[in-house]
Amino acid sequence: MNDIDPPPPVPKVQAAAAELQRLLDVSPFSLVAREALHTAERLQAEAEATLAYVVNSARESGSTWQDIGTVLGITRQAAFQRFGSPVHPVSGKKIPRLSNADAVKKTIEVFTRYAEGDWAAVRDEFSETMLETISERQLEEVWLIAVTSSGQFEKIDEVKARRAGAMQVVEAVLQFEAGNFAGRIAFGDAGRIQGLLVFDPEHTEQGRLPF
Repeated sequence: MNDIDPPPPVPKVQAAAAELQRLLDVSPFSLVAREALHTAERLQAEAEATLAYVVNSARESGSTWQDIGTVLGITRQAAFQRFGSPVHPVSGKKIPRLSNADAVKKTIEVFTRYAEGDWAAVRDEFSETMLETISERQLEEVWLIAVTSSGQFEKIDEVKARRAGAMQVVEAVLQFEAGNFAGRIAFGDAGRIQGLLVFDPEHTEQGRLPF
C-alpha cells in the first residue's frame, strides 16, 4: 500500500456510498427503500473488506494482534478469529477461510438445492461431524415442516454473513407463499458446513439456538 493509490476495496466503498446517498435523496423514499437496503448491505460488505485489507497491511508492517485488537476494541484472539489465517499444524499451510461474499454465495446455492429437494447435494457440503449427525431423511423432514405450514417455497432473500469466532455464519430469509422461515448456516474454516438451521423466527426463541 502506498501514499498515492487507495487500497483496492476503497473505490468499491466509495461507489456503494455514492449510490446509497443517491437513493436516500429520492422522494418519496418508499420508491427505492428496498434497493437502498440492498445497497446499504453492499456498502457494509465492502467496508468490511476494506477493514480486512488494512488489518492485513498492518500485520505485514509489524502490528501484533494485540495492537489491532486494542484499536478495534476487541481481544487479540477475537481479532485473529475475525481476520487471521490459521495454519495447519502438520503441513504448515494456511487454512483457507470463506470471505463474506463466498459464504453468501455458497449459502444461496445450498438453500437452492435444499428447496429443490436435493438432500444429497446439501449433505455434500457437510463436515464429517454433520454427515454423522444429519441424514437426508432428517433434512427432508425439516423442509416438510416449512412447506406444510407455509406453502410453496418462493425465494431466498436478505442474505447476511457475520463472523462468529472460528465460524462464518450466514443468515437468510426463506420466503414461502404464506410466510417466512429463517435459514442459518455455520461454515468452518475449510468451508464445510458445521451447522444448518431452518426455523420459524416467530415461534423460536433465538437465544436457545446453537449458533
